[in-house]
Amino acid sequence: MNVAWLQSDRIIPLGLFVISLIILGFQVSNSGLAHPNELLYAESARDMYERGDWLTPYFDGKPRLNKPILFYWFILIAYHIIGPSLFAARVCSVICGAIGVVLLYLIGRTLFDRTTGFFAAAIALSTWGYALYARYAMTDMALTMWITAAIYCLVYMQTLHETTSKHHWVFTFYAILGFGFSTKGPPALFPLLIAAVYLLWTRQGHFARQLFLSWGWLIFILIAAPWYVIMFVLHQDTLLDIAHMEVVARSRGQLSDTEPVWYYVPLLFGYFFPWSILLPAAIISYRWWRLDAAPDAGRLTLSWLGVILLLFSLIRGKNPQYILPAFMPLAIIIGHTFVHGLTRQVKTPRSMQVSTYVLAALLALCTLIAAFVISLLMQQLSSPLIYGHVIILAAGTAAFLWSLRRQHYRAVFAALAIPQLLIWLFFLGQSLPQFDYDPGAYFANAIRHHSTATDRVGSMRIEPKALLFFLQRPVTRIGNVEQARDFLQSPGRAFVVMREADWPRLSEIAEQPLYILETGKRFRELDADDLLPPWPYGSDLTEQLVLVSNASQGS
Repeated sequence: MNVAWLQSDRIIPLGLFVISLIILGFQVSNSGLAHPNELLYAESARDMYERGDWLTPYFDGKPRLNKPILFYWFILIAYHIIGPSLFAARVCSVICGAIGVVLLYLIGRTLFDRTTGFFAAAIALSTWGYALYARYAMTDMALTMWITAAIYCLVYMQTLHETTSKHHWVFTFYAILGFGFSTKGPPALFPLLIAAVYLLWTRQGHFARQLFLSWGWLIFILIAAPWYVIMFVLHQDTLLDIAHMEVVARSRGQLSDTEPVWYYVPLLFGYFFPWSILLPAAIISYRWWRLDAAPDAGRLTLSWLGVILLLFSLIRGKNPQYILPAFMPLAIIIGHTFVHGLTRQVKTPRSMQVSTYVLAALLALCTLIAAFVISLLMQQLSSPLIYGHVIILAAGTAAFLWSLRRQHYRAVFAALAIPQLLIWLFFLGQSLPQFDYDPGAYFANAIRHHSTATDRVGSMRIEPKALLFFLQRPVTRIGNVEQARDFLQSPGRAFVVMREADWPRLSEIAEQPLYILETGKRFRELDADDLLPPWPYGSDLTEQLVLVSNASQGS
């Protein structure tokens, strides 16, 4: 049978895109708004959708100009096609993540070979941090896609002969920078610094002049500037205040607690696990700064990684998701190591041998920790299938050790990548719905069932805006039990979502009958006492929530 078509330059990227969509998008809306920033984008876009406004995002009645408009447009397009929903808001990041995987394959294939590109794509797809943020309605995955696309343009231009015109690709490079700037702002310009470091390192002055002294800047301005000009005309004071806050205050760490310079190091090892354990030995053992097979490719990859890590580390205001664009060069480094370094034809460096056995020990330890943690949480987990995590980890660790002893490194790669993907899919299907910190969707459905559009709704000690997104009706923030009593005893039917622990006090001070219509639960925020031993078996980390009303019957 002729299978050459399976290896064509079009089939592999298309197949990777489809597989990435399935893996990253599996059960994408089966949990609530897990990150606070998700609500900002999803609700602001819904407000724009209802007002028919494609220019100004609003949140809580005020213009939200903290981030440019392009990602809001992505969500708005999804809302118009699918309808306003959490799935529509998140599917934009899923698509960006899938495109990023394909671009990573193309970069790996261009720099080295097809197998390296495929391994790098598989590594990114099986990385916890990449798969996690591809499911959030936030700009970080879109930024990662734009940065990766700009790097691909740079890589492809390197393959062209010196006499070949690069103008079209230079213009494409700057257009991508414009779209990235319209998504996230200044971080989208990082590819310019990456290109500058790389071209200076490799002494490519002629190419540098072609790239930086071109009309591409005009294309960038034409794409990135119009929305800011319009916002300056419509909301000048607001835009200037936000520009100062986002650029100056954030870089100085005034918007959050100042984190140390090494903040991203442990995050990188956690989000990129298990591949991160092999990373230091891979870079040092194979001397990526002067890689024998392709020195320029090694220097480009290190420039890509180094610029992103350095700039985000120097900025005082830090967030975990900022490190996401660094996953791409890391995936190429590890992918190339498995394809060209860890082979039977080449003696494996001592440091790599030690790293692989350290990784095997960590995987075994993770299996034991997973079994222990799950046993502690069985009181609030509804299905014993949660132990599937332990079974997959144990089987993957056994396969990893078996392959390692036989020095079958392609099997070692599969024993790492496949269990990671299976655990991720199992987590989405079985575990994540049971660890939902945001019960907004559940109580929104309950309120719709019991109320009419004219009834009042309140939220006590639960984020009201999350409830508002799913309910699509005004929600009043209630601060304490006395306010809840006054809200429920005002004329007309009213509903309040609150903690069950506050119910006895509310029923005691209420002057008229109140009723619990629905109950639910959420995982509470952990405190220091939860992390200290002894850990009793079946320790309950949830708290009960109730829907209280002054009417005993629903609508």
